[in-house]
Amino acid sequence: MEMLLNKVKIYIGLLLLIIQSCHSNSQEKIKITNTSSIENIDFFNKKYFDKYQFIIDESNISDHPFYNYLDCSKEGYFAVHFIPKERELQSFWKNEYFNKYYNENDYLDNENKIISKILENNLKSYNIFCYVIPKNYLQSNGDCNLESVFIKPNTIANIFYFNQKAKEWIKVKDTKANLLPPYINMEFFISIFPKKFNPDSIKQQILDSVQISNTNYTYKVLALGNKKYTNNSQVDSLTFVILDEKDNLNQIYFNKDIIFSINNNCPADGFQRLVANKDFFTIEQVYCKDFLFVQSYTTFKIDNTGNIILSKYGENYTDRGNPDKDIPSKIKTYKDFGKVYFSEVNQELLHSLIK
Repeated sequence: MEMLLNKVKIYIGLLLLIIQSCHSNSQEKIKITNTSSIENIDFFNKKYFDKYQFIIDESNISDHPFYNYLDCSKEGYFAVHFIPKERELQSFWKNEYFNKYYNENDYLDNENKIISKILENNLKSYNIFCYVIPKNYLQSNGDCNLESVFIKPNTIANIFYFNQKAKEWIKVKDTKANLLPPYINMEFFISIFPKKFNPDSIKQQILDSVQISNTNYTYKVLALGNKKYTNNSQVDSLTFVILDEKDNLNQIYFNKDIIFSINNNCPADGFQRLVANKDFFTIEQVYCKDFLFVQSYTTFKIDNTGNIILSKYGENYTDRGNPDKDIPSKIKTYKDFGKVYFSEVNQELLHSLIK
């Protein structure tokens, strides 16, 4: 027995020496750690890189630089996102970059060159993430291409973080996904990994929260708002985050496009509150439409698979010049608009439901 234990100790010692030797000979190489379903992928490999992008498609632009890759039979669909650590650089990409560089005649031809020059020798100012949809969650109505591919219900995305000091990709989170990789914005990563960003760049605090649940799921819904709005009656810049109470408050959904924009001519209060009832929750807000105050109610429900689905949207109206005027309310339900996921709901969609 003692001889067997000695042999085991010798074997372990040799194994550790081999591992240490391999490590010392590969410090300059990019490594993959804890990859789970995505095995040994170096997302910086040149074969995955076509060009840096800021424009996602004909109707959507990003708020940060990224590049993406799609292979439905092997690696799946992923995007490498470059998220600024500091608020000033975040503001540059959100508010200045496009206005400064976009030119309808030649921007698309020069987009990669412009972004490359900005990122060159400045990567330490960015947190680099890779958002991966594994191949088994991808579907297409035809050939596998960026225009036709979409994701299945209950898709799980893998998030990797690039440790620039160790030069390795580390899998840091699995999360439910309703969006394709290029459509993930800065706020998604900042809200999930706040410790990786300068504290000054985290501008949001919890303004309201509720809990919803059904037989199998219990979620916490948070309304996160910019601190500068908390001493002002008008709150029109919010992110809604949904956490899984049964899974260590793991973030599963977020949406920052539900609250209507309010201009200087509208004295409405914007976001009002969250209200919950069993497996439903409602976002209440007030905005202006023509010369009316509009009390808006956007209601969501947990379905039997754990997805958050738009259940009902309603509006009550008050004439700003004649508050006693009787104006009929309007309500639309899922029977009118079909199945719409939480992350798909935005201002344009809600306005289109009630014209």
